[in-house]
Amino acid sequence: MESLTLSPSHFTEHLLAANTLDPHRFQAWALAPGMGMGQRETWWGSLKPRPMLHEGVDLCCYFSPGGELHLLPERVQVPAIFDGVVVKLLPDYLGSSIFIEHEVESGVLLTIFGHTLPRPDMAVGCRLRAGECFCAMAPRRVSRTAPHAHLHLTLAWSPEPVIYEGLDWSNMGDGRRVQLLDPVPVLGAPCELLELDTLRNLN
Repeated sequence: MESLTLSPSHFTEHLLAANTLDPHRFQAWALAPGMGMGQRETWWGSLKPRPMLHEGVDLCCYFSPGGELHLLPERVQVPAIFDGVVVKLLPDYLGSSIFIEHEVESGVLLTIFGHTLPRPDMAVGCRLRAGECFCAMAPRRVSRTAPHAHLHLTLAWSPEPVIYEGLDWSNMGDGRRVQLLDPVPVLGAPCELLELDTLRNLN
């Protein structure tokens, strides 16, 4: 099947700057089992397998050059990865999912951010510039079992225009409308493995 080659973006650089985080204290995103694309594991609660493969990556913490682990600040501000237009907002179990469409030569690229608090003016049709903050990471709800708040990021691509009506997390990964892509190449920073017990014990 035809696919799309992705290049690194300035997403991590923009996120650090928008939240006044020291770039010299950032070495790599930390991903525990269950946080990566296509994984069946979970990293919260009873650790029962997911009903479907994970559609993207979960970002909640990072390593500093000395190997120290840091959580993202509460309600961290989230920048757009590329220029684009908001095409859908959808409630999810921790906040809202925001679908952003980007024009590419070979079709349509989507970035989908889950578990967010959208900026008050966010609506379908809003145009965003790369690096522009459009939402915040939603805080962890006490009723939920994930040990830390996190930002979910999905990338999807289609060679044809996408019909957004009915497209949601229940059918995102079935391949009928969009092809899911691993978001890691566009983060603009390396990812390193994190032991699950270390994450769950992090305060």
